[in-house]
Amino acid sequence: MYKSIEWDQTGFVRLLDQRLLPQKIEYIECRDVEQLAFAIKDMMIRGAPAIGVTAAYGLALGAVTAPSQDLPSVMAAVDEAERILKASRPTAVNLFWALDEVRARLSKHTIEGVEDYREKLVSIATDMAHEDGRINRQIGQNALALLPDPVTFIHHCNTGGLATVEYGTALGVIRAAHESGRKVFVYVSETRPRLQGAKLTAWELKELGIPHTVIVDGATGHFMKTGKIDACVVGCDRVARNGDTANKIGTYNLAVMAKAHDIPFYVAAPTSTIDMNTLSGADIEIENRDAEEVSHINGISIVPEGTSTENPAFDITPAHLVTRFLTEKGIAQAPYLETFPRLCARDSSSQNSPNPSWVSKTQSVADRIRKRGFEYVLRNNGGYLSQICSTAEIFAVLYTKIMHLGGSQAPRIPIAFPGTPGKGNADYVNGGAYNGPAGPEFDKFIFSPAHYALALYVALIEVDRMDPAGLEAFNQDGSTVELIGAEHSPGIETTTGSLAQALSQAGGMALGRKLKGDSGRVWVMMSDGEFQEGQTWEAVSALAFHKLDTVRVIVDCNGQQCDGPMNSVMNIEPLRARLESFGARAYDVDGHDIEAMHALSALEPDGRPLFILARTNPAQGIPALKDRAPLMHYLRFKDDAERQKFEKAYEEHYGS
Repeated sequence: MYKSIEWDQTGFVRLLDQRLLPQKIEYIECRDVEQLAFAIKDMMIRGAPAIGVTAAYGLALGAVTAPSQDLPSVMAAVDEAERILKASRPTAVNLFWALDEVRARLSKHTIEGVEDYREKLVSIATDMAHEDGRINRQIGQNALALLPDPVTFIHHCNTGGLATVEYGTALGVIRAAHESGRKVFVYVSETRPRLQGAKLTAWELKELGIPHTVIVDGATGHFMKTGKIDACVVGCDRVARNGDTANKIGTYNLAVMAKAHDIPFYVAAPTSTIDMNTLSGADIEIENRDAEEVSHINGISIVPEGTSTENPAFDITPAHLVTRFLTEKGIAQAPYLETFPRLCARDSSSQNSPNPSWVSKTQSVADRIRKRGFEYVLRNNGGYLSQICSTAEIFAVLYTKIMHLGGSQAPRIPIAFPGTPGKGNADYVNGGAYNGPAGPEFDKFIFSPAHYALALYVALIEVDRMDPAGLEAFNQDGSTVELIGAEHSPGIETTTGSLAQALSQAGGMALGRKLKGDSGRVWVMMSDGEFQEGQTWEAVSALAFHKLDTVRVIVDCNGQQCDGPMNSVMNIEPLRARLESFGARAYDVDGHDIEAMHALSALEPDGRPLFILARTNPAQGIPALKDRAPLMHYLRFKDDAERQKFEKAYEEHYGS
């Protein structure tokens, strides 16, 4: 079996020259630090873990090749070796981590002369090489809980045994799936301009006997659109503390495409690649390589003479596009500013594997919300279906895991509207009674706009707070107002309409509860469209001023409003930054990722209102809705042909 890197006992580093693959398997012997640094820079050896171990061996090589037998002189040679190695690839954090790690391990030893110093450096680097294999295998094992059978991947660049000492990170995940008995297929993006996917990953997959097909980088969206892809898995060269990820150029494009097609995007990341000293992707230096890598192939120019080219080796994938980080210490999910420190401090024997029991049950609730809502829309020739698609997971996790509510205090089937509330109307039932009693320890729940009323009706049924027959009462109160919610509508405590009222009302509730000493929180589910209203920003400012950190808001960021796409009416982005500038605490998250939303909801209060910006898909689970773009806010069938199209979509997904 091939080895990407190894130490020869006669005192040099042997590397597999990856520039020559797949046509030729040839090893090079690096006998001084300058030669080894050039091998890193020229990508004879590449991949973050492999570069790290190579750098560790580089310090040993600096000591072994130093001509002096004087310990201070040999140590000075190692210092110079470190300087040379650091200049070879600035983006790869493993290189810097490995150099620091060697120093840290060495400091725990007593050095007894030059030869002892040299032997310890070689021993430490060799230990790190062996650990790399164990780490990669553990990443693969941890990832198995997330993968279906059969499973089809898209993989970018090369992350296998060539990019590590052995086994691989992202390709190790694929390898672990294959070795577990799953039926695995891999679409390999060629990875211009160096073609690591076509040359290296395809070669490794062939060696491993894993079925695969090489595709051009620009074809990834096409294959995702066809529905053939179950997961994207990539490696990384550096991960910032907030989850922004530097990886081979083209990774960001792949993540955007995965998000657009509702495909999980996993980053395989040994914890050594998580740089806790780099806050965000904006702080990561991007290496720019020789422009001829773009303009020439095999030494022959492919562009007109005089044409300029640019060749960034890496790009930054924002954290909100990453579904999960797969590490040797477990599965990391947003918010990474909170989860990364805990994960990196954890002993590897304590795994952070997903909890398939409660997560799968909650996802089942979300799926049923979508199904029942779809059925209602088909029966009634219309409804707010896109809101059900975008918020099914939000309502499911709110009611099953996040909110602290007592049992419903309302009739299982909503009573006919008895008229406006008042002293003479004893039969009136406020919709908030479906959320339980109003005790000081219980949470409150309001939302805005109340166009989500149908989604809430269905959610209450699926969490057993209302009888399924109760859905027949929806919009049957004698007026059309219940189509957008009213205070007697199940689950709705206050009428919020569509005028940015909910956040102001939540602030009033929270301030009153704070003054009374109540421990319960006030949960708000609101749309991103509410941020196009000035009153919303006044409310955010007031919440921050009064330090109302019991107000917790999940925003359905589905990018839609009644007049079309949000950004065609008024741009509210960057929403997170704007909220933070008003004194709020805000995080981006995949709005269909139940675990990630739950993790954010559990953050300890810090004096600021919490906003969870749930980035959602208004056609999630019902792709036929995409054909309604750009006007997806409300679905009313235009004709029998469109109705039949949606009926067919229902039958294909749920059966007749």
